[in-house]
Amino acid sequence: MIHSASSVAATIESHGLDHWHEVVCRKLIGIEVVPEKSASFDGRFMMMPMGDAALAHVEATALVAHRSERRIADDKEPGFLINVLLSGHGRSTQCGNQSELRAGDIFMQDTALPYSLELGSRAALLTLRAPRPLILRHLTPSERMCGVPLARDGMARVAVASLISLADVAPMISNSEREIALGSILPLLAAASSGLSSRASTPSHMGYARANRFIETRIKDPALGTAMVAAACGMSARQLTRLFEAEGETVSRVILRRRLERCRLDLLSPTLAHRTIGEIAFAWGFNNLSHFSESFRRAYGCSPRAYRQGGGAR
Repeated sequence: MIHSASSVAATIESHGLDHWHEVVCRKLIGIEVVPEKSASFDGRFMMMPMGDAALAHVEATALVAHRSERRIADDKEPGFLINVLLSGHGRSTQCGNQSELRAGDIFMQDTALPYSLELGSRAALLTLRAPRPLILRHLTPSERMCGVPLARDGMARVAVASLISLADVAPMISNSEREIALGSILPLLAAASSGLSSRASTPSHMGYARANRFIETRIKDPALGTAMVAAACGMSARQLTRLFEAEGETVSRVILRRRLERCRLDLLSPTLAHRTIGEIAFAWGFNNLSHFSESFRRAYGCSPRAYRQGGGAR
C-alpha cells in the first residue's frame, strides 16, 4: 500500500536490490520484484501524495513485479493502480488477461487481485494509486479491464497527457491542488474506458465475471472445472460454456492459464526458492507433474526448471 500521509514528495534512489525491495516494494507498494540481473539492478522511485491517492514515478532496470496473495492479505485497503508506461516495453497479466505493453499505454490493475508486471530494458512508469471509493465514483472497473491497455486514441490519449502533465507540475503545487487536478482527470479515464465498462454491465458479461470470480477463489482446487463453476453460478454447464465462448474463451483454458501464471510467479519468488517445482505445481491445483511441465513449456517456451534457473528470461 502507498502511504500518503505526508504532503511532501518522497524520492528513493537505490543501486541495491535489498534496499529497493524492502522500502519500495514491501512498505510502499506491497509487491515483490525479481530483477533480470540482480547484480546490476538500479532504480529510482518518487511518490507524491494527492489527497487519499498518490502518484508515483518509477524507473528501473528490467524486472518482474508481482503482487501475491500474501501481499494482498497484508493490505488493509486494496484499491486500484492506473499506470502509464512512459518508456520501454513490458507485459501485464491479471485476471487471465495478458497484454503486451509499449510506451504510451495506459492500463489499470486491481490491487485486491494478484497480478504481474514485466518491464524490459530500462523502463519508466507513472503509477496512480487510488483508493477503491475514489475510483468507483467515476469508473465501473471489471476483470475484463484488469491489465488491459485502453485504446491509444481519443480520450485515452487525453487522459495520458493529463496524468503526465500532473506529474510534471505536482512538485510545484500543494497537496490539495494536486487532489483537485486529479479530480478532473478521473472523468477522462471514465470516458476512455466507457466501451469496456458498458460491456461489463451486460447480463452475459456479468455472468462471465461471476464465473471468473469463483474460479479465482477455487483455483487451488484440483477438482475445479466446468461442472463445479456452473453449479456455483446457478447455471447449466452448457450455459456456462456459451458464456465463455462468447468471450473467445473456454473454462478449462482460463483455469489452466491462471494456474500457470501463479506457478510462474512462484518460481520467480525468492521467498519460495526452497519449494520444489512439484510442490508449487500441486499447490495451484495441478495433479500431474508431466501435464504441468508440458503446459508450462507451451505457454512460456521453456521448462519450469529452466525458467526458474534463468530468473524468468526466455
